[in-house]
Amino acid sequence: MSQGDVPHSSLISARRSRKRSRLAMRDPSRPKSNKSGYNFFFSEQYAKLRPQYYGQERAITKKIGHLWSSLTDAEKQVYQEKGLKDKERYKSEMLEYQSSKI
Repeated sequence: MSQGDVPHSSLISARRSRKRSRLAMRDPSRPKSNKSGYNFFFSEQYAKLRPQYYGQERAITKKIGHLWSSLTDAEKQVYQEKGLKDKERYKSEMLEYQSSKI
């Protein structure tokens, strides 16, 4: 039986189970990954737009993408700086985490 003979649904469930097992193996004390400037902008805008576009996540995402594109470099810089600060936080927490693991 080749992969072409296997039903599509069984392939999807196999992928999901692998992902779940990787997530289960992850160390809960490991620091959360850093967020980019766009991630900070997205979370801020999502909170504002969610009541207006309730249940329309795709529309919210598109709207936020257009808003990000229309920002000037100076306006984006505010969020990029938040991203850089978060990157530094992540680096320092990872160093601390790795030194405590040894």
